[in-house]
Amino acid sequence: MKSLAAPLEVTCPQCGKKFTTSYPLYLDVESDPNTKTLILSSSITIIRCPYCGAKIKANLPFVYHDREKELLIDYVPEALISQKNELDHFFGETTRMLMDSLPPSQRKGYLLRPKEVFSLESLRREILHADGVSDEEIEEQKEDARIMEELFDARGNEEKVRETVEKNEERLTPEFMRLFEILLLTTQENAKKNEISEEGRKDLESFQAVHQWILDNTEIGKVIKEKDQAFEDISATDDYSEMAEAVDRIPVEFMDMLAVILFQKLTDDEFEEFTAAFAKRIVETDKKDPAKAELLRKKRNALLGAFRQFEEDTRKDLRAGVELLDEIMSAPDTERAIMQHASEIDERFIEAWDQAIGHAIASRNKKAYDKLIQIKETYANVTEESVPPYMLLLYRLADASYPEGVQRALEENKDDITPQFFEMLKKLREEAKDEEKKKFWGDVYAMAALMA
Repeated sequence: MKSLAAPLEVTCPQCGKKFTTSYPLYLDVESDPNTKTLILSSSITIIRCPYCGAKIKANLPFVYHDREKELLIDYVPEALISQKNELDHFFGETTRMLMDSLPPSQRKGYLLRPKEVFSLESLRREILHADGVSDEEIEEQKEDARIMEELFDARGNEEKVRETVEKNEERLTPEFMRLFEILLLTTQENAKKNEISEEGRKDLESFQAVHQWILDNTEIGKVIKEKDQAFEDISATDDYSEMAEAVDRIPVEFMDMLAVILFQKLTDDEFEEFTAAFAKRIVETDKKDPAKAELLRKKRNALLGAFRQFEEDTRKDLRAGVELLDEIMSAPDTERAIMQHASEIDERFIEAWDQAIGHAIASRNKKAYDKLIQIKETYANVTEESVPPYMLLLYRLADASYPEGVQRALEENKDDITPQFFEMLKKLREEAKDEEKKKFWGDVYAMAALMA
């Protein structure tokens, strides 16, 4: 299941202006890898006012999931510990949705035993321990997060930026700069989602200026500039030897970014030619500078590992899109299937659809072609309209176990039991093709009437 977020209306305590942002309800590392970075930098619960730049801490719960590490964590902010019993419903419902979205082979025991944490620090430790990070290394990362916050607070004050950088320059590593760039991009995206004021725009530009000042005035800045230029040179050339030479200027910490560039630029055969040129360069370098050759080997190993991982993740993404498309293709009710899986339809699904429509045209499979067109048109119609809550409740009831699941769904969604809901129940009962379905919808009607 992909990460889920909900719109959040915020009134800035500093400038008093209102704005809308999104707040995470369910964080999935597999579909959104940057989630982990935002948590480790303690930025996940911080909302920045797009008007004045004030930091606002959101004391709201969320669920964190890392399927690869078999880690499911319920985060309860300290301010809400007293409401823990009320939050259990939220956590239980989120876990149910997660379980429902997974194939049976992935419904493992850890999903029924989520860990519970009451602070971001505890959450960070659980995540890092699962990654095999020691307590000592965790403390170092905390220090990086502190420096990042100081730099953000120093924006707009060049002297304060200089002091902060000089005091912490030895800790400004390639990995630190990578974190800085991710946080900067996150801030920019948040500003794009809101109508930002001139004051807020200047504040964002000041934060960008902090990053630029570090690039222009520090040793690590020179390294990052060379890395950026190397990325541009690799993107611009088709000469594999030139690509291999450019890797010299890219720190080993950025090999995963290089893997993405090469994956998008090269075919499988071209990537093999590039790795051959890279291997040749390592051999030639080893004759003159063994230490440099050893560093190149580390880069090659990191690059190959990242490339294979990205390749596997891409294949998994495509498989997920194909499996979802197959499920909707085989569903007797296309609209209902799309409604049930609307939150899962993303670029992976679109790519699978594109491939399927191309294959249908090439093979002159009119039946498949017509079904694919129907799916596209139905999805367009569904997403143009807001789905009434009572309709979502009806879809849930149709899949609920009887009578316990039905009873629970009705109790948890009493506000959605409206006159329109009862009208739809009548229609479903009247149009049911067999007596079992007629009885089911009649019983649901009776149970709902007792709660209305």
